[in-house]
Amino acid sequence: MSEQNTNMYTLPVEYAFEQLMTADEQILISKDLMKDFLSSDNKKHDLLIPLLVESMWANFSILKILELFMEDPVIENNPDTGEEEYVLSEGTLQALQVLVVNRHYINRDLSKYSFYMGLH
Repeated sequence: MSEQNTNMYTLPVEYAFEQLMTADEQILISKDLMKDFLSSDNKKHDLLIPLLVESMWANFSILKILELFMEDPVIENNPDTGEEEYVLSEGTLQALQVLVVNRHYINRDLSKYSFYMGLH
């Protein structure tokens, strides 16, 4: 029988909600841009559609992960900061980190073409 890694980590509740709101916002923006790009004759837009798809995938995946541990949360108070923090597994934290970093690079690539994934 293989030994499973049972390391547990914490994620500040405030940070989790910020990521949830960011993912929701970026999904809405991606949907709007996707509609515009699909109806456009501009070839540059055709090249950016894959980035929007990646952005939507990353943001929907972030939502899915966050919603899973927010539905039945294990929360503890951090004695050093006084903040409430979700307790999550190493695998969940790693998946979330990969998606957030991926989203950052997607947004960076889109910004090179003057498309921004944040509301102003």
